[in-house]
Amino acid sequence: MGVVGMSSGCTLAYTEAASARQGLRKGAVLPFSNRAGLPYSGLGQVDTEVAGRMAVREGTLRPAMGDRYRPPADSSPGAAKRKFVMKSSLIRRFVRGKRRKHRRVAPPEGYDRWAVTYDSQPDNAVLALESRLFSELLVRIVIEGKGVLDIGCGTGRHWPEIMSWRPARLTGVDPSSGMLQRLKVRYPNAETFCSAGDRLAEMAAGSFDVIVSTLALAHIPDASIAIREWHRILKATGSMLITDFHPDAIRSGMKRTFIAQGETIEIEHHVTEINQLQNIARKCGLTVSFISERSIDDSVRPLFERDLALREYDKYKGLRLVFGMVFTKT
Repeated sequence: MGVVGMSSGCTLAYTEAASARQGLRKGAVLPFSNRAGLPYSGLGQVDTEVAGRMAVREGTLRPAMGDRYRPPADSSPGAAKRKFVMKSSLIRRFVRGKRRKHRRVAPPEGYDRWAVTYDSQPDNAVLALESRLFSELLVRIVIEGKGVLDIGCGTGRHWPEIMSWRPARLTGVDPSSGMLQRLKVRYPNAETFCSAGDRLAEMAAGSFDVIVSTLALAHIPDASIAIREWHRILKATGSMLITDFHPDAIRSGMKRTFIAQGETIEIEHHVTEINQLQNIARKCGLTVSFISERSIDDSVRPLFERDLALREYDKYKGLRLVFGMVFTKT
């Protein structure tokens, strides 16, 4: 489907010290940017609408990720009163956060709401690791001149790379009409179908040479049903490429969440162990030719650093975050 949001925390956009202090003293609204932190309760992001309305006043700010920002002490007249107002504001915001509604929704509803801000995650650690993994897997299959079906295509995040290998045909399937609308902005003539990934009756048997599915399989309740359906669509000797959120990451408490209009939205997802997925594939007549995993490592440390989340980086370093597999139909 695309990428999972990595942060429900915020990073203070603090540039020039003098001007920022002046803005804080005036109670100005300063922009926050969502980066790549790992929250304590799961994964998510603060959308741009919410972030743009957030403000801080002078005093001690503790971002959601745990590090602290302390402006210089203010000894000017009225400083004590301003400090009291600032503390009251933070307390009210904390209470509102505790009362924020939390809803678990099906993928079509969740991604319809997420579609507007989904591509606005430039420093997301999941994106960074999964993109590298996808490139590693893609070179192991033949794309040029082939018919490729992208199941859970989302906004078409991987389409530029797929198209660089000159496929004869590239078709997208996604259960979210909102995500497909975003894809159509980039690729107006794209062939797409709004459908669940495990029910593809519109696809004839043996109609595609390659099936790609990235960060989508775990949204399907029964992986065995999906794999059997994908096997049906795949041509003999065809290839299948899958990436997904690692079971270890899900077991650690990470969830696919984002924040929209003050509400935390969790998108339903399901765990299938990697060895179970291998067994399902073999029973369907697929040969597993390659498996790879990506862990939180030094390559994504700068993303956590920009999010003031080095404490979380140290906590989760080494955790397997995404995995990928390549299959061949025998």
